[in-house]
Amino acid sequence: IDEMKISIIVPIYNKEKYLCELLDSIIAQTFTEYEVLCIDDGSSDKSGLILDDYAKKDARIIPYHQENRGVSSARNTGLNLAKADWITFVDADDVLDRLYLETLSNNCTGFDLVLSGFTRFYDNGEKFVTKSSNIYCNNIEEIGSSLYEIEINQLLNSQCCKLFRKSIIDRYNIRFVEGVSVNEDTFFSFEYFSKIESAVCLDYSGYYYRLFNDITLSKQVHPYKHYYNAMYKLYNCRIDFIERFMCCDYRYFDFVKKSNFYNFIWAIRGLFCLKINERLNEYKNIYKDSLIINSLSYSNPKNIWHKIIVASIQLKSSLMMEFCRIVYKTGKMIRKICH
Repeated sequence: IDEMKISIIVPIYNKEKYLCELLDSIIAQTFTEYEVLCIDDGSSDKSGLILDDYAKKDARIIPYHQENRGVSSARNTGLNLAKADWITFVDADDVLDRLYLETLSNNCTGFDLVLSGFTRFYDNGEKFVTKSSNIYCNNIEEIGSSLYEIEINQLLNSQCCKLFRKSIIDRYNIRFVEGVSVNEDTFFSFEYFSKIESAVCLDYSGYYYRLFNDITLSKQVHPYKHYYNAMYKLYNCRIDFIERFMCCDYRYFDFVKKSNFYNFIWAIRGLFCLKINERLNEYKNIYKDSLIINSLSYSNPKNIWHKIIVASIQLKSSLMMEFCRIVYKTGKMIRKICH
């Protein structure tokens, strides 16, 4: 284990407020055999200067400055530069527990992927811990038996909180899809996951994921087709998981259907931003979409807004859909005022 090296890839764009806290948490790691590839994606603040200053103090911190091309491009640049056997990703406004690298590295022997839980936190100290049981999957069948627990604990939703084998990334040329603004991190994790033959999940939540109260940061709305295409891609990936890992867990089958419904609910935010004629055409497409229709029976909507959307689709009522849009827009306006 002492000889194992880890490449930490950090994409950075205008994160001067949080960057020192992250870099200090990396320098404080009890596991020391790593390189930190800090990809400055054309920052216009002092992020680049901060990186250069830290690099002078610690040779393991390697800054790379590029023109602004987006977070996926920055992560891909890191992958192209990485020299270690293992890869981990950290976002520039997050923080690591000092035992983070040691805990993950101590459990990597014999596995293609190491996953852990994580802790969401606000700067006011409020925290939400996502945990996992200790799960050791030594073959494809054991991965299939654990798919439900892995997914229900959201362990595949992000590229963070993981150790990836660089040899697998290189063998299959796995990269982040540039130009995609929705679920680009999940797609990377899913593609890698589809290539592995073993994995370990840890009951450990030492990755601290920063949450923001600012609605403009946490609730950005992207084009509807981006959400819609992501919904289909995630569904197809999960169907492939069932086949590849020979999953026979009916809980996972239900999870896939329910996830698809809530991905559709997420997509509706983009749909409601379209012009009236475009919206009406998309409503008609939704009424004929078998994947969306089939997912309704698994939806179990938890609030009145979701229930109205389900009823609107079942009744093929564009008028009800427009009512949902008014409710959504009004709620969004209220949240802006409150913040």
